[in-house]
Amino acid sequence: MNYDAELRLLTDTFKKYGLQVTIADLSRPPARDLLTGYSLPSELPAYSQPLRELLPPIRPATVYTLTRWQCCYLYFLLPELQPDAIMVLGPYLAEPLTVSDILEQAELRHIEPKFHKALEKFYAAVPVLPQSSHLHLLLDAFFDRIWCIGGYTSEVISDSLQAEPGSFWAGLPISDEENPLVSAALMEERYAHENGLIDAVRQGQTRRVESFLSRISPSAFEQRISDPVRNLKNYCIITNTLLRKAAEQGGVHPIYIDKISSGFAHKIEQLSSPAAGSALIGEMAHGYCRLVREHTTKGYSSPIQKAVLLIEGNLSGDLSLTRLAKELNVNSSYLSTLFKKETGKTVTDFITARRVSHAKHLLKSSRLQVQTVGQLCGFEDVHYFSKVFKRLTGDTPKQYRQNHTGK
Repeated sequence: MNYDAELRLLTDTFKKYGLQVTIADLSRPPARDLLTGYSLPSELPAYSQPLRELLPPIRPATVYTLTRWQCCYLYFLLPELQPDAIMVLGPYLAEPLTVSDILEQAELRHIEPKFHKALEKFYAAVPVLPQSSHLHLLLDAFFDRIWCIGGYTSEVISDSLQAEPGSFWAGLPISDEENPLVSAALMEERYAHENGLIDAVRQGQTRRVESFLSRISPSAFEQRISDPVRNLKNYCIITNTLLRKAAEQGGVHPIYIDKISSGFAHKIEQLSSPAAGSALIGEMAHGYCRLVREHTTKGYSSPIQKAVLLIEGNLSGDLSLTRLAKELNVNSSYLSTLFKKETGKTVTDFITARRVSHAKHLLKSSRLQVQTVGQLCGFEDVHYFSKVFKRLTGDTPKQYRQNHTGK
């Protein structure tokens, strides 16, 4: 088969989008219902015939589109395989369905109300593939490759596989969550877990954060759309927003929150798997928790909040007590006394600790020379920088980088 690589690429691409890809044998009865994917009961005579007899005649270089219960399928012959091999792509939706659309389908198919929630979940799991999607261009290129005749024919066919109304929907699984009381209890539990995580971050409590994160897994997130990666990205976006507000409630100034929030937003869009999404949620929770511990000004008076903001916003600049007092339009002695009373540190010790903390970050996250790191953190003399750094961390800057990066 001279298009094996293209077939694998097409199959892998559509599977990543949550689209079912099936190679069926026309000479045999269908093993499962193409719409739901459920195994077909052998006692149904309509499905005991070979698939060829259930479909209109299939011609080479022709792509057939079948729509069943709002779900679309594409199928076509695969040349160079056995004569009876067809590829089936689907189900997919040409456009998203509203709850009203689904209820109308339920009414049309005489589906009992007890199955409506399951029906909504089924349609929510069906990928949406509009005609404008680039995936249709991929299909066009694939068809040109396998038939090599300068074009192919498209044909829309009627649904000849229609079974009795509701015959398969009766097999839709009804979970315990369909019970209103159970559903409400599960929702309350999820919200309690979410609120607990937010409260732990707000207070900068790492151990509590760990406890809540230990209960998070990819399966803990409800599948609201068909693409599992996009589904988890949406949860990560929501989590980023909630944790950002938690950090704000924890007394962190928006200038710091915005920076970390933007970084996480970029990481969210780079996610490639549900497992990576779960790991990122843990990273976000720890990141915001650390932000609260290191940058909270909760409980500080307005002058000290502004002083801390001036310090952290200009670590490489002039941060003398005189300069800070002038910026805040207060007496130097008053600022010094108030600062020590509220933060537990002198202005000088606080500035030094913040500078070393920033230096640690730069040493771990960049390849900047030690001298450059010192200058960016307000230490003009590299020897003095190394002396202060070792006094507060136990390592020289070079040793610290080696211990944390191996470089």
